[in-house]
Amino acid sequence: MIKTRWSISSTAFLLLLSAWFTLALNLPFYRKVYGYLVSLPDSSMLFWCVIPIVVMVTFTFLLSALLIPKIDRFLMAFLVLASAMVSWMELSYGIIFDYTMLDNIFQTNSAEAKTYLSQDSILYVTTLGLAPAVVILFTQIRYAPLKRELAYRFGVMSLALLVFGGAAGGFYKAFADTGRNNRDVHQLLVPNQLVYSIGKYAARSIRGPGEPFRDLTKGSLHEHHHRKPQLMVLVLGETARASSFSVNGYERPTDIYTVQSDFINLGNVTACGTATAVSVPCMFSFIDHDHYDSGRVSNESNLLDVVAASGFDVFWIDNNNGCKGVCQRVQHEQIPTDIDHPMCDGDYCLDEILVSRLDALLAQGIKRDTLVVLHMIGSHGPTYYRRYPEAFRQFLPDCQRSDIQNCSEESIRNTYDNTILYTDWVLAELAKTITERQPELRSNLLYISDHGESLGEHGLFLHGMPWRIAPDEQKEVPELLWMSEAYREDLAVDDACLGRLVDRSFSQDNLPHTVLGLIDVDSPNYRPELDALAPCIGVNEQLSMESNDGLEQAQIGAGK
Repeated sequence: MIKTRWSISSTAFLLLLSAWFTLALNLPFYRKVYGYLVSLPDSSMLFWCVIPIVVMVTFTFLLSALLIPKIDRFLMAFLVLASAMVSWMELSYGIIFDYTMLDNIFQTNSAEAKTYLSQDSILYVTTLGLAPAVVILFTQIRYAPLKRELAYRFGVMSLALLVFGGAAGGFYKAFADTGRNNRDVHQLLVPNQLVYSIGKYAARSIRGPGEPFRDLTKGSLHEHHHRKPQLMVLVLGETARASSFSVNGYERPTDIYTVQSDFINLGNVTACGTATAVSVPCMFSFIDHDHYDSGRVSNESNLLDVVAASGFDVFWIDNNNGCKGVCQRVQHEQIPTDIDHPMCDGDYCLDEILVSRLDALLAQGIKRDTLVVLHMIGSHGPTYYRRYPEAFRQFLPDCQRSDIQNCSEESIRNTYDNTILYTDWVLAELAKTITERQPELRSNLLYISDHGESLGEHGLFLHGMPWRIAPDEQKEVPELLWMSEAYREDLAVDDACLGRLVDRSFSQDNLPHTVLGLIDVDSPNYRPELDALAPCIGVNEQLSMESNDGLEQAQIGAGK
């Protein structure tokens, strides 16, 4: 129990707390709204003054419903502290807080959370969140007898509605125009959006899947037509945007290693989401982006399950923050960051460690058809400078700090480009490792990032914006393909056809079907029209198989 030091009536507490949210914790909201109003030649100053009044009565109405004896101080202290954190993220990185962002937070580990700590963030959250939260915890809130308290509360909420209605009616056109041109500005308001997102997250968590698990693996089959097993390495990138790869028109040489290693560029690919918690489960699902539902996706088989059921050995090796449930039914390994290794610093490991891990796996020998998924830390921000070794500090000056919004635009871009250059080198090293360890294997490597990244364009940083308003920098990702000589020969790859694919539009909806086509797995879930490589790979394989079958039948008929 916390011993209170002073007391205040419930009505006065509501008004003071509403004023604190209105005046202190919603700077991102006002920056957005007033930034728009400044651009108008005839905006009314009276309307400017009405906006915070409307905001305050909105908070008063909401908090009146949430102010409940016994849990009042703890709930309000939490809302103030959490709102200060959300406000800082919105103010610093242009992030809009919604249900998806809350999901990301719950899936963030301590190492990732530490990247957002800086002198500025600590000062902001302490001043506007922690200090008032402590004051609230040590404050006794006085309530009138039940009937009178309910009458007070009803009066406060009714007055709030009257003020809101009067202001909204008197300035209807101004509010409508501002809302129409800033459709998601309401999502910047705290604690409204915070309460809504927490409620939505809790409801989905309590509800659970609701239906039996849907097994989609039945009927999946891989007919092995080759004496040696095949290998596919699927590299899942992190926060790499297509526009930062020179093969996609970027002016800097950020992908020189894969170009020299005969990787094929498949162009810009539209991601399923703007955050890992959405895009990774979505891209491995047979549900497309337009029908994506996190509950449904987690309650049915995915691409890895189908491949494993067809007879493949499937491995997931993770150098990031987990597979988001995708790998839970196959063999998976999380690379520990606290190991005594030159590539690890206790919080993160450089992606070169994935090369070592793949090399060790191949050294044991590939005895069956195998799919290996390597999940990179890639270009994960905001601490981009921790994603590459000293040798890859090629673009200078770089931003050697976590509060990237305080770095110059040039240094932010330099730091991010260094991560892309290092990722490109790691991909080339992975292909080299496959070639040196298992040159005779029919093998391929497919790289695709989970989502992109904003580097200050339009005042936005990082990722995670709601899909409908997210910029292309967060939604367009790279996709690269490498194939061994044995693979090219066995499947009669049409290079000219592959070269033309860069002019087509793909999305992560294509990924499951493209992978099944690459490794020749027949499944009821496979849709050839969504296989991005179907027109270019394996076009002569069936003819070759029929020819071989005919020769064998002829030999049998001749008594050979």
